Amino acid sequence: MRHLKAFAIAVILFIIFIIVVLLLTTKILIPVKLDIGKSLKVPNVVELDLTDAKNILKKSGFIVNDSLAIEWVKTPKYPDRTIISQFPKAGKIVKNNSRIKLEVSGGGQLVVVPLVIEDNAINASSKLKQIGLEVKFIKKNYGLYEQNTVVEVEPEVGTKLLKGSEVILFIESEFEDLESDIDSLNTINNPDSLNILVE
Repeated sequence: MRHLKAFAIAVILFIIFIIVVLLLTTKILIPVKLDIGKSLKVPNVVELDLTDAKNILKKSGFIVNDSLAIEWVKTPKYPDRTIISQFPKAGKIVKNNSRIKLEVSGGGQLVVVPLVIEDNAINASSKLKQIGLEVKFIKKNYGLYEQNTVVEVEPEVGTKLLKGSEVILFIESEFEDLESDIDSLNTINNPDSLNILVE
């Protein structure tokens, strides 16, 4: 009798074990398997910080740690850790475990556009180049300032730009012969360092 009772208890425990395993498989494992490979729309993370981009991808349902591929690019055009491009592109429908490639900026230094309005064009150009900005001149006949005076700046003074960015200086041209005026400015400055347009 004792052996029969022990056998019966063992059978009951085994049955309980099987039931528990089946319940766990149904409630936990199967949903996980179904969740992997789920179709999702790729969000737009371009120009976002890498940390923010990862968070957005996670919130959108993507398995970031397993599927994310990061390529670091050294460029002055974007701040450090900024997403430059992504693949697949935003809006594409892919599986949540699909490989997402992010091209990320490896760094760039920000500088502030200094006050150069009413400066001589040569002095203004020198100030901008000293802090790492590129310069382009556009000459306009405002009729209010001395020749080659900076009248407008684009982007405006105080704007934060990455080193290597271009700043346009609009300068006064009081002569009718604009081409001759440009030639004189180029003679004073380094002709290879300026890109001057006539407007």
